[in-house]
Amino acid sequence: MRDDMVSVYPELGRPRIDFAWSGLMGYAIHKMPLIGRDAEGQWFATAFGGHGLNTTAMAGLLVARGIAGEDDTWRRFAPFAPRWAYGQLGRLGVQGSYWWMQARDRWDEARSART
Repeated sequence: MRDDMVSVYPELGRPRIDFAWSGLMGYAIHKMPLIGRDAEGQWFATAFGGHGLNTTAMAGLLVARGIAGEDDTWRRFAPFAPRWAYGQLGRLGVQGSYWWMQARDRWDEARSART
């Protein structure tokens, strides 16, 4: 984590890391965020891996407006409803996809550094 941080912000030097979270990345099979309400009325907003923090804030607004009955814009995410992700095999696929994206980013960075 420190190496990634310092590669972007070299002015940090060698910061001390007290804690590093090793949680799972939140990706849906179709790579879209999951925003909506299930058949029992439970609201959800998850699977934001790779979309950035702005998307989480947008989802919070959509869910809040939906709960308040102000609008139903959140329904635009209905085509991207949660789907079964193949259990442990799905987790392996997501991790492989993540490693592929990291490798592609490094490749792109190396190419642009040469030009």
